[in-house]
Amino acid sequence: MTCKKCGRCCMEMDIGLSKQEVEAVQAGELDWPLQISPLGMYMLAQDPEDGGCPFLDRDTRLCKRYGQRRPAACSAFFCEG
Repeated sequence: MTCKKCGRCCMEMDIGLSKQEVEAVQAGELDWPLQISPLGMYMLAQDPEDGGCPFLDRDTRLCKRYGQRRPAACSAFFCEG
């Protein structure tokens, strides 16, 4: 199926980060907000207002980082509509 651009996945999924991504954030190479899960894993911090991905444009329902470096979990995600 193709992506319906509903933004649901970006509002409901927790985005885990790889060791390399975390190191790049900590080195200042990436300006991504981090949070640590209850299990001690690094994740992309959720938007404090609605709990969704901070990179999701709330008006267009599209990723503001698409075409730029974004989390590998996002790049690998396949939308099943």
